[in-house]
Amino acid sequence: MKKEIEKSQEIIKDIKYSQKSPNYKKAWEIVKKEGYKNIIKKLKNHK
Repeated sequence: MKKEIEKSQEIIKDIKYSQKSPNYKKAWEIVKKEGYKNIIKKLKNHK
């Protein structure tokens, strides 16, 4: 559980930092909207 909390905190920092870059900001918005699991699933199915 502690590792999950640390990873969550790291992701939050990354998201905040990436807001300065339009491309990263857009990417995080897509992840937030679609969910990372759905994105990974789409990428795995795309050949």
